[in-house]
Amino acid sequence: MYFANAQDVRERVGATLAMQWRPTDTLDINFDALYSRYNTDGHRYQIGFVNYDESWTPGTPVFTDAQFDDSGRVVSMTQTGNTMVELLNLTNPRKTDTYQFALNAKWYPMDGLTLAVDVAHSKAKNENGGDNRFIVARGFIDSIGIDYTTGNMLPDVTLSPGLTADQSYGAHYSRNTGTGVEDTINDFKFTGTFLPESDLVTRIDFGLTYLEQTKSQLEYASKNASQFSNGGQYLDRDGYEFDDSTVVNVGDFNLFEIPSDVFVEANFDNFLEGESSITPEPWPSFDYDKLLAYYRSINAEATDKSIVASLNSSGTYEVTEEVLTAYAQVTLESTLAKMPYMLNVGIRGSQTEVSSKGSVYDLSLIDLQEDGKPLENGWRETVQQSFEGDYSNILPSMNFKLSITDDLIYRFSAAQVISRPSLAYLRPWLAPNFDTYREGLPQLSMGDSSLTPEEANQADMTLEWYFEDSSSLSGGVFVKDLKSFIDYVESPVEIEGVRYFASYPGKSEYGATIKGAEFAYQQSLENFLPEPFNGLGFQLNYTYVDSSYDEPELKESGLPFRGMSKNSYNAVVYYEQYGFQARLAYNWRSKFLSDPDAWGGPYWISDYGQLDASMSYNISDQFTVFAEATNLTNERYWGYTKRTDQVSYLERFGTQVALGIRASF
Repeated sequence: MYFANAQDVRERVGATLAMQWRPTDTLDINFDALYSRYNTDGHRYQIGFVNYDESWTPGTPVFTDAQFDDSGRVVSMTQTGNTMVELLNLTNPRKTDTYQFALNAKWYPMDGLTLAVDVAHSKAKNENGGDNRFIVARGFIDSIGIDYTTGNMLPDVTLSPGLTADQSYGAHYSRNTGTGVEDTINDFKFTGTFLPESDLVTRIDFGLTYLEQTKSQLEYASKNASQFSNGGQYLDRDGYEFDDSTVVNVGDFNLFEIPSDVFVEANFDNFLEGESSITPEPWPSFDYDKLLAYYRSINAEATDKSIVASLNSSGTYEVTEEVLTAYAQVTLESTLAKMPYMLNVGIRGSQTEVSSKGSVYDLSLIDLQEDGKPLENGWRETVQQSFEGDYSNILPSMNFKLSITDDLIYRFSAAQVISRPSLAYLRPWLAPNFDTYREGLPQLSMGDSSLTPEEANQADMTLEWYFEDSSSLSGGVFVKDLKSFIDYVESPVEIEGVRYFASYPGKSEYGATIKGAEFAYQQSLENFLPEPFNGLGFQLNYTYVDSSYDEPELKESGLPFRGMSKNSYNAVVYYEQYGFQARLAYNWRSKFLSDPDAWGGPYWISDYGQLDASMSYNISDQFTVFAEATNLTNERYWGYTKRTDQVSYLERFGTQVALGIRASF
């Protein structure tokens, strides 16, 4: 069981530039530039209760006063004896710089013909050379009481005594990580539109595009985050001499006792405000620099080699995806039973080339010993792995619009679509685990550079009634047939003569079906209310989704496709008048399936609704001030396993407020 308080300070600075030049009546040239810096500090203060007995938690906790419900589940107990509490600090800062340059030229060489060229270059870079922290200290208290009989969403949890900065804590785990990521995109487009003098064919669109995206990563990590755990056990193992004067024995543990000045009093209050259950009082955190200095006082060399992050070549890679696309679309316009219609049919063909390179462990050297561990024969020294592959897609589409009256419009569209895999899935990646076996096999995490896109057929149909200016009523149905989807595959594999239980991204054998209906209503009140109230209006929409897996076992279970809420709606009240804009929006969705194969049963995210508000005022043509607030009522976001009284995750993230000013010149 874990409790956590997350805090984040975010800073964003950005600027855009746009210039237009029209040297002749037939040529338009536009230039755009963008720069953005986004920084976050990302702190998470957490405590965890170790109420299980494993080889890495010596000593057996004592449980008393247990109560059981009708199904035999423990709903109340007290833990005494070797009562261990883990104090955790997680820090995940980000420093991201993004810039983009784009040039667009439009040429009108003759009546009815427009040719355009777009050239763009963008780069996003996140600098992190090992600034992420995952620090764990172990403390011991007299008892932990857990009571789930109160009828609250969370059990009452009582620590005796509560955690403070003055208590004794022992060193356990200090992992520093970071990834330096650079994402570069080069984009070229040549497009054209021709308007023929025809009563039937009214428009022809065509084009050729080229997109190159490269993602590279440098990974940094501690080599042994447990170097100072167990009171010097690993220092002894690795041949270090060290100062053991601060080693203490607590129960069955030998631990380095961390100096009290390393700990900082809790910097938050009102924890889980809105919940009725009893939760632990706010707990202390670490001063990381002082903790590192303490480790160095024990053995500086071990600290710098094992705890301070260094380049991890096995996590270094570069993936490039190049997509060449040609398309053509023809638009037909005429009448059907005296009703005007428009039909466009198109086809898009693309050729995708993927290349990847990176450093991976040399699994050809793996030689398993009788204890299931590999012989240390140099297999951890990385070798270069590269891949080159390609695939092509032909994707037809059509859109049909029928004007039944001037105000009533029928639309139908259908298309074959794809969704390319994330470049992170395509990286060279081999991460074996010989400590924890599964189905009698060592585990292996892998990437798959040969992964191809998800494919689907989709169609939708709507009827739209525009009965007034800025007012409409519409309804529609839709269907999407996923031929396959990308998911993590888990199965035994054999590599270089060794069998592993592997986890890797792959295409599912079966697909899924998603279908549903949606309705929308927008009403402006400008014709119903006098000034200044005639700027009021509202919007309502509702969506129903019925989804299912094609895989026989999941289909038989009746589980919906992951991430799909059966019902969702939002309601918006707005005001727009005299340069002032205001919106009050409520968005709600029903529960959705997060993981059908979770341990203990399907994992669900419960239904959730949120009230947001925003306001802005145009001071002038150049300046606008704005205010935004999300989650005004501090709603609960939570998930459960199999049944709603088995809560697995619960979060209240409070109301977030943003104030700012926008300028354009």
